[in-house]
Amino acid sequence: MEIIDNPYKKPMAKNTPSYANNIIRRTLKTILDRELTEKEKTDIWTYFDSRCCYCDRQLDRKKREGDMDHLEANRCNHISNRVLSCSPCNAHEKREYPWVKFLRQQSSDDSIFQARKTRIDQWVAKHQIAGNISKQHNLQLEQEMELVTQTLNEAVARLRNLRAHADTND
Repeated sequence: MEIIDNPYKKPMAKNTPSYANNIIRRTLKTILDRELTEKEKTDIWTYFDSRCCYCDRQLDRKKREGDMDHLEANRCNHISNRVLSCSPCNAHEKREYPWVKFLRQQSSDDSIFQARKTRIDQWVAKHQIAGNISKQHNLQLEQEMELVTQTLNEAVARLRNLRAHADTND
């Protein structure tokens, strides 16, 4: 199997306490807000004709060129909030930017903008749900994440203190 080097993919993060906290928080959230299934990913690739929904760049799934972007970054993982995006649009350009404003920026004229926006709006409408974790579940999730974060931070402080004492005894 040939490994394709994709210049748009970010390098692996370093193992730091903040990185561990981020992974733990994402993992806990995924329990209530699951990731897409393979069928859902295929449905997204098919609906968007293997093209970035923002810039219309042709993407090759076999080369892992496409990203399953969140239309609204701080919303759920539900299929109605996910679209096909190229890595430059998702990772380097759109980031937390509101998707409609970003789409307008990526469209050379109003007719292209309207066509792309209509396509995305139809996707969302086809799969529409409330799209958010309930307030009660979200509150419980935040409490659990805070508890885990606090526990990890305390362990990090203890280990750093241990290392500092070991360094002075050497």
